[in-house]
Amino acid sequence: MTTDFATFIASSIKSHPAEATIVRKVFKALKEAGKPVTSVWDGEENTKVTSLQETMELVFNLDEAFLKTSDGSWVRIILGNEWDALSDYTVNLEDALASVNSYIDTKG
Repeated sequence: MTTDFATFIASSIKSHPAEATIVRKVFKALKEAGKPVTSVWDGEENTKVTSLQETMELVFNLDEAFLKTSDGSWVRIILGNEWDALSDYTVNLEDALASVNSYIDTKG
């Protein structure tokens, strides 16, 4: 069992390459659309984030996470679903996530 958190997260990201790509693309797309990810909700706590690295560390320590934006919108990520990891999101993010959805369509 891995006891070092950084090693555990790196291993989790490596074992979920599709999900890692999707989380990176979602984070970038939302930032570019002016709706940056500001926190990750794990089902119990909402943890503030200021970077992609912090977001990745939180998401890949969970099975399911919600990326929350500055305007209260959210994106639901489920690990283990590979290219279907982008499970759901608020409707107002449709345009912001269009490029991510197009990318996923080429993979799935």
